[in-house]
Amino acid sequence: MKPNSILTSLAVLSLTVAISGCLEIKIRTSVATDGSSKRTVSVKLDKKELPYAAYPIPRDSSWSISWHEITEGKQTRNEYRAEKNFATPEALEREYNSLPDTGVLRVRVQLQKSFQWFYSYFEYEETYTLHDPFNIIPASAALTPEEIERYIYHSDSESGSDSVLNEKVEAWSKRNEMESLYQGFVAAAKQRNDPSIHLELVQQNKERFFSIFNVKSEKAAMKMEADITAFLQKTLGESVNSKAVHALKEDVGRAISDFEAKSERIKNHAYENSIQLPGLLTETNSEKVEGNTVAWKVKDKQLKVGEFRMRAQSRTTNVWAFVVSGVVGLALLAFVAVRFVRKTGP
Repeated sequence: MKPNSILTSLAVLSLTVAISGCLEIKIRTSVATDGSSKRTVSVKLDKKELPYAAYPIPRDSSWSISWHEITEGKQTRNEYRAEKNFATPEALEREYNSLPDTGVLRVRVQLQKSFQWFYSYFEYEETYTLHDPFNIIPASAALTPEEIERYIYHSDSESGSDSVLNEKVEAWSKRNEMESLYQGFVAAAKQRNDPSIHLELVQQNKERFFSIFNVKSEKAAMKMEADITAFLQKTLGESVNSKAVHALKEDVGRAISDFEAKSERIKNHAYENSIQLPGLLTETNSEKVEGNTVAWKVKDKQLKVGEFRMRAQSRTTNVWAFVVSGVVGLALLAFVAVRFVRKTGP
C-alpha cells in the first residue's frame, strides 16, 4: 500500500471510529442447588459468521452450537447460540481456565459452593480483561483511582454520566493511540540506520507529529500527507534531500498500517452477562437485580480503562439439616428424660 493511500485510510478511520457499530454479546449462566450449571452465549449478527475473537468460547463438540434466523422489524438477522452444561463448579472454572487467550478478551470464571450445615453458600466471580494494543500509558497516569472505578462500573449507566470524566478518558485513549503510532514510526525509521536522517530531531518534535493526526474534519484529513511532508522537511532541515524525506514518509505509512491492524482488534463490543444463583441473593456489585438473578453490562471502552469484575453471593437452606438437628435434639431430650425418670423413680 502506498503512503498516501495509507494516510487517507487513517484519516477516514479517525473520523468514523466514533460511529462504528458494536457487537452485542449475551452470556447467561444458571446455577442449580447441587452446584451444576448451564451456560449460554448468544450473538446477533448480520452475517452467519462470528467476527475474530468476539468472545473466547470454544467451537468444539463439547458445546451445543446452533444458528437461528430471527426477524427484527423488517430485518432478518442470524443468531449464534452456544450452550454447555457443567456438572460441578470446578468444571465451569476449568473450562475458562483452559481456553486459549484470544489476544483480545480474557474471561475468567470462579464459582464456589461451601457447605455450613444449616446453609450452603454460593460465591460467583467473573472477570473480563481486555488486551488493548494501545495501552502504553496506564490509566492511572491520567485518572485517579476513584475516576477509574467510576468509569469502569458506572460510565455506561444514566446515573454515571459524566461529561468531564468522559473527556478525560477520551483524551487519554487518543494519546495512547498516538503514542503507539509514533513509536511504530520511530522503530521503522531506526531500522534504516541511515546517517543522513537525524531522527533525534523528529523525536524532539513529537507533539507536532501528534497534531497532524488530530484531525477534526474530512478537509483536514485529506491534506494529511502534505502536512507529514512539511513536518519532515521542516524538522529535519533544508539540507535533507527528498530521498530521505520520502523514506521517512514510507516509515510513517508502515506505522499507520500497523496502527490500522491493531485498531481492527478493538471494536467496542458490548457484553451483557447475567447469572441466576440458587436460594437467597445476599451480596452483589450489580446494579440490576431481579430476585436471585443479577446482570451486568459492559463495553470494550470501559475495559480499556481496567478489568471488570462481576460478583454475587447467595445462600440456600439445607432443610434436611434442620430436620436432622431437630430429630437429634428430640432424641437427646428423650434420653435425658428417661435417665431422669429412672434416677428419681421408686
